[in-house]
Amino acid sequence: MVEEALAKAGIEGLVGMKVQGVRLQLNGMLIVNALTDEDAGMILRHLEAWINMLAPGLLVSTRTYTVVANFVPVEFDLKEESVRRKVVAENRAVMEREEEVVGLRWLNGKGQGQHSAKRHSSAVITVNSAKLADLLIERNITVLRAICNVQKYIPPPQSNVTAARLSAISLPCAQESPTPQALDVPDAWVNTPPTSANAQ
Repeated sequence: MVEEALAKAGIEGLVGMKVQGVRLQLNGMLIVNALTDEDAGMILRHLEAWINMLAPGLLVSTRTYTVVANFVPVEFDLKEESVRRKVVAENRAVMEREEEVVGLRWLNGKGQGQHSAKRHSSAVITVNSAKLADLLIERNITVLRAICNVQKYIPPPQSNVTAARLSAISLPCAQESPTPQALDVPDAWVNTPPTSANAQ
């Protein structure tokens, strides 16, 4: 089915291409595994040519990998397409094609336009290959000739907003608490070891 759609596209690299496997998940997602990274790149580069042959209106979702580059100069806006081209061109030893870089953004939204004395910030780089993400971490990158060390991106933990709000509320006591008095507790309660039901 997928190989037929690739052949119908009429693009030289796709005609006759074999895929490793195709799997349909319960949620309706179709997973296509290419035999090589080069084949995967070719399939992704020519999506528009073959995807409608498979099923009109089909949406494509690719796996991405995210890293953080530190000490990136804040002299430009990472949202501009030309910036992505410049970053890829400056790092040709690591990144071969522009399509490999899926997204660039400032970590915590800080960058150009922020009223700050900061000259450097951290940028989040999203790529479409685990090998490229590992290579970026191993080799680092340069941005405007500044060496930027790269590390794995670990997203911040999701916070429970309700719990955060409740912990921030403190109410004053209406009256002073009475002095503690001795309680008459049976000896059986005192000497009972905790069980999983009542251990806290």
